[in-house]
Amino acid sequence: MTTKYKMKKTPIGEIPEEWEVKKLGEITRSFAGGTPNRAKDKYYRNGTIPWVKSGEVDNRNIIRTEEKITNIALVETSARPINPNSILVALYGATAGKIGILRCKASSNQAVLAIENISSRQELNYLYYQLSISNKKILSFSQGSGQPNLSKQIIDSLQIPLPPLAEQKRIAEILGTVDEKLDSIEDQIAQTQQLKKGVMQKLLTKGIGHTEFKDSPLGPIPISWEVRKLNDFVNEIKGGASLRPTDFVETNGFPVIPKKSITRGGVLKIDKKKPILCTNSFTLNNQNYIVDNSYIITTLRDLVPSGPSIGYMVQYFEDTRYILAQGVYGIKLNKELNKGFIIQYSNSQYYRSIMNSIMVGSTQVHIRNGDFLGIKIPFPPLAEQQQIADILSTIDEKIDILKEKRDRYSELKRGLMQQLLTGKIRTKA
Repeated sequence: MTTKYKMKKTPIGEIPEEWEVKKLGEITRSFAGGTPNRAKDKYYRNGTIPWVKSGEVDNRNIIRTEEKITNIALVETSARPINPNSILVALYGATAGKIGILRCKASSNQAVLAIENISSRQELNYLYYQLSISNKKILSFSQGSGQPNLSKQIIDSLQIPLPPLAEQKRIAEILGTVDEKLDSIEDQIAQTQQLKKGVMQKLLTKGIGHTEFKDSPLGPIPISWEVRKLNDFVNEIKGGASLRPTDFVETNGFPVIPKKSITRGGVLKIDKKKPILCTNSFTLNNQNYIVDNSYIITTLRDLVPSGPSIGYMVQYFEDTRYILAQGVYGIKLNKELNKGFIIQYSNSQYYRSIMNSIMVGSTQVHIRNGDFLGIKIPFPPLAEQQQIADILSTIDEKIDILKEKRDRYSELKRGLMQQLLTGKIRTKA
């Protein structure tokens, strides 16, 4: 790579002198799809043509879809065939502005715009990366006051910097190599998570090395295990403070644990670069809501009706004190129940089903303290609790290492895109 070249000013900023600027609509053909009538069975029954919905446009390669339609639907409705290797853009909905590349022959609904190359002067993968880096710019052109709402006209009017074709191909190849590595890491993460799911199911129901089992309210468990209420092991539980907007500061404050910091995985997720802080005066007046690392942290409230994070238990290890936000709870256990064991159990499928069964509310769901403390949990001997927690934590550590590796490659890709797609760094033939 080299950086010795002349630049020129254009409406989209400085680019290399030999690059061009073209509107996307000048160099591609785009069209939206349609939704065949759901009442007509002939459009869907035994369908063989993948039918892409906007929610599925959320990754680089689109190779399969949730639904398929029939050839008759393509003939009789507004749904249209889309060639493989077309770029897809979600026009509206939760994934508006997201970009993907279709890797099979398919069709789409009206919320997806297909972009097909019509010139041998462009490399499609290069255009994909240009649209990807322009995601925020694309959304800034969206219409409507609610969810973003894009249109064919908006996408077609985007101005794209175009290097010579050979350079487009080299840029796409470099970024594609990083994407292949990211795809490989994502596959490893998914496989390891699936492994943990199976191991967890076995360990939390059959334990380690047991051959004799008994019936229980939780199903068959080893004879040496008991079923107890969570409350049997709780020495203390404290809720969160009612923080008002005026109680927060950006610097020189006391760190807060918000609900969003409690997710699956067992470890508290705090943004160290941008921590949530409250005023020291608020902290002084609300000492009862402060926890340290001897507490397990959970949340019994969720703003999302499905309660995706409600009831998960997490811990942290650094020597830091936090103040709990409303809806967040700190729990101190007695020595009979291993912290790691109950945290891992809170990630199990059976436990999640219990949380769903005791949630109340519609838009803002919550779990009453008494219902939460009253749940029944498996209770192995303490040494076995530790063994189970250690095995599952080892798998968690592998997942965390893979996620850190993924994040490093994602950061590398962002940097390369910013440099290569603007011509700040050039590729050599």
